[in-house]
Amino acid sequence: MLAYVYLTMGDYKNAAKLSQEVIDSKQYTLMNKTEIINSGFASVSIPGWMWAIDLTTNNSPALPTFWGHMDLFTYSYAYAGGEKLIDTELYNSIPASGCSQEMV
Repeated sequence: MLAYVYLTMGDYKNAAKLSQEVIDSKQYTLMNKTEIINSGFASVSIPGWMWAIDLTTNNSPALPTFWGHMDLFTYSYAYAGGEKLIDTELYNSIPASGCSQEMV
């Protein structure tokens, strides 16, 4: 997670360092082409996942899931008006030209 934060900050050196530490630990494997193509990232049995949950109708009702919060068609929070929106002040602070070269 910290590597991801470094990426969003544009601190690519520390992001790469932490990512390499995870790779070198061999605790998690990088997905190979077959795992990516065959799983569609939908299988929790792939050893490369750092965290995952196998959502089923028995262990996860729609409300407390990602889909319950984000998907209009689950007839959950988003459907009932609880959609996730960007703050107006944050939106207005984004330049019309998009991200700066430092962010790319």
